[in-house]
Amino acid sequence: MRILLLGLAGSGKTEIAHQLIKAKRHDYQATNGAHSYNIIHSDTVCSLTEIGGNEDMQKIWHHYYVGTMALIYCFDMSTTYTELKRAFCLLNEILQNCYMSGKPVLLVATKSDIVDESIQWYDIENTFQMEAMARTYGSTIKLCYSNVNTDMARVERNFNLNLMAGIDWLFKYLLDNFSIIQMRLNCDRNMQNWEVQRNKLIAEGKLNLRKYQRFPRRSSRQKVWRYTHKHLRHSSRRPRTAPAASFSTWSTAFDNQRTMVAMDSHNYRSASLETTNSIPVLVPNAICNGDIRHPEEITTDV
Repeated sequence: MRILLLGLAGSGKTEIAHQLIKAKRHDYQATNGAHSYNIIHSDTVCSLTEIGGNEDMQKIWHHYYVGTMALIYCFDMSTTYTELKRAFCLLNEILQNCYMSGKPVLLVATKSDIVDESIQWYDIENTFQMEAMARTYGSTIKLCYSNVNTDMARVERNFNLNLMAGIDWLFKYLLDNFSIIQMRLNCDRNMQNWEVQRNKLIAEGKLNLRKYQRFPRRSSRQKVWRYTHKHLRHSSRRPRTAPAASFSTWSTAFDNQRTMVAMDSHNYRSASLETTNSIPVLVPNAICNGDIRHPEEITTDV
């Protein structure tokens, strides 16, 4: 089994590695490169690879993702909020990689013995939304402490939050899901080989990347463009929900006939009104043919 040990510079990765191999550390310089350790835990031999955490070394982290079964990520709990946010943003970028998403992650909070007692593990979990991160990337994440004082050790014995409890959980998870993780690693290697061959063909000019896609799918921009320009597309095909053509023709003819009947009725009604107005009507005070006179203008002959 192969486990990757990552974290920012000065987060305590080398100290954690020496605790796992049960050896005393003699070199206290920052790690610049990659170190490999062999861990024996419950008759299980595991290879632990530690990589430096400075900005230059972070650029080569992705070369170690393929073939890694689990991740141990260290962060300094005694640092400022800005550095903590930077550390968890980097963890988010790691899990976004297709070769790391879905793999188990053990978060180790180092230097927790010098941190303020008001900061607890659930503050870290809620502030940086660890549950949502695990659900988004399909990874199982567990948080544990390292280098704790006596009071914190008593709490850890009750809640299994110490480093060795986290290592026990990680090894148990790997052994219980070993066949599934091994299949995942084989798929990752095949995918990496395919990407190498594809890039080689593109560099040699034998493959046009625009016309070739392994998983063709519409991007969100294409979907938005098609939706906004929907009124510009004209199709001669009738939708499946449209009525039959014969019914449509009969309906059009019926509408035309109904319109003609309505027009004839309107013309007949107009003609009747004109005829009625032209007939003299005998009314009191001798008002007829629409000739309206005021009462003071009407005189009677005596």
